[in-house]
Amino acid sequence: MNHILSNGLRVDIPDDIEKYLAQETVDWFLAEISRQVEKREEQLYVPGNWTCDECGFVLVSMTMCASTGEMGANNWPHDCANGHGPMRRTTEREARMQAQDTATELFEQVRVLKNAGVFQGEVHKWMLTCFGEDITADRDERNHRFLEEALELVQSTGCTAEEAHQLVDYVFNRPVGDPPQECGGVMVTLAAWCIANKLDLQQCARTELDRIWLDIPKIRAKQAAKPRHSPLPQ
Repeated sequence: MNHILSNGLRVDIPDDIEKYLAQETVDWFLAEISRQVEKREEQLYVPGNWTCDECGFVLVSMTMCASTGEMGANNWPHDCANGHGPMRRTTEREARMQAQDTATELFEQVRVLKNAGVFQGEVHKWMLTCFGEDITADRDERNHRFLEEALELVQSTGCTAEEAHQLVDYVFNRPVGDPPQECGGVMVTLAAWCIANKLDLQQCARTELDRIWLDIPKIRAKQAAKPRHSPLPQ
């Protein structure tokens, strides 16, 4: 005879054996099997956590007792929300690996953000040393030099003057953007540009900063010779 345990497991006790057992014995036997299975599952699976191997969808399923409000893991079988059929329970080993990957990714994000803040501070120090406070704070000057370097960057990988002029007309016919959002867009697209060109953004930035620390006299002379009130560098 088939019996369904509380965790959904099906147990079959042959009729020729069950007919000789008292109901109390059968109940005890089924309860003991259920207890042993739950004990093993606690060691092997994450309670209430399900994974779809086909699409990678992960479901955390909980139940709540309406009378007490207590929450508990729902270990009954689930189908994938993306229509890929039955899901399987997530193992403790998988959960540990996922947690490790997440932690590694978060640590890397913190490292990048920390380095970005340190790098900006180092650039600020170099600007003050090379040019002084007035040029460092000159927003028009910074706009022109940034645009110059951006154009040189895309020129180095094949962008033409005609394409650049088309984009200038396109951008300046649109509403003015918000500086923090546009700055974020520059950083994201620059990182994406580095990915496409197989370059390390952090390493390139560090190498260039090290180089210009050694070229301060030359850079100062070029700055002094540039036309006043002109966007052109020379």
